[in-house]
Amino acid sequence: MKTFFTQPIGNLARQNAITFLVLNLLFVALQLSGTTALDALEDLINFIWGFSLATIVITAYYLAEDHVPDYWRSAHSILATVIIFGTFLEITELEDGFLPMYFFWAFNSLIYSVTLRGNGVFRPIYENMTILGALFLL
Repeated sequence: MKTFFTQPIGNLARQNAITFLVLNLLFVALQLSGTTALDALEDLINFIWGFSLATIVITAYYLAEDHVPDYWRSAHSILATVIIFGTFLEITELEDGFLPMYFFWAFNSLIYSVTLRGNGVFRPIYENMTILGALFLL
């Protein structure tokens, strides 16, 4: 049990990648079959899906740490937060029309942090993505 919690980050990324792939295959199989057998577990499966994707995003920086700029650490952390935040919003019952504003706020936080630290060609791309996202919400 101790080795599970103190495992190398590569093993953690591999386990979560396998979990993510298995859950995606499960989602596809359930959608194609039209069965509602796992409707009671849908929120739990969605949470595990979001958690595994967020873990993959977080570990990606540490696996490629020598090849990417340092500000990617904060960008990956915020992207993982957006994924978990979106997962929580998906499994929570909210009134219609309110969900996109929450998600846009979280996504805009990611874009803002990367824009502040970005340079060169990346900065205008992130700024334009923010403007485009705001236009879609209107």
